[in-house]
Amino acid sequence: MIEIYCDGSTPENPGNVGYPAFIVKRDDVEIKRSVRTIKGMANDDITCNISEYLAMEDAADYVVESGLNEESITFYSDSRLVIRQLQKRWKIKKPHLRKIADSIWKKLYKIKKYELVWIPRERNTEADELSKSLWQRW
Repeated sequence: MIEIYCDGSTPENPGNVGYPAFIVKRDDVEIKRSVRTIKGMANDDITCNISEYLAMEDAADYVVESGLNEESITFYSDSRLVIRQLQKRWKIKKPHLRKIADSIWKKLYKIKKYELVWIPRERNTEADELSKSLWQRW
């Protein structure tokens, strides 16, 4: 079983920079970790929600590009908004988030079996620390 823990952060919310991150585990053994920097054009372009969505998009990209899409995948996030919107339980009112969600759904469609699961922040500490690793010292 593949488990993917996603998180996104921003030093300021909103701000001009964000850090989406994900960690992939197969049978509790880490096989991939990724964090990147995204930059906006203005000081209020990037929000935590955008970073959270992009973490999920990056993770879905990785699954499809690495050929893991034939396996059972569970995506975890501590963003209730992202999970509920991607589950289509909550409406997406912001057009920029809808655009990212549409991209994620296209990737999820290519995965044989997947689940989107909200978890409390305390169960997502590794991905949280990774998303903050580029801008915060521990």
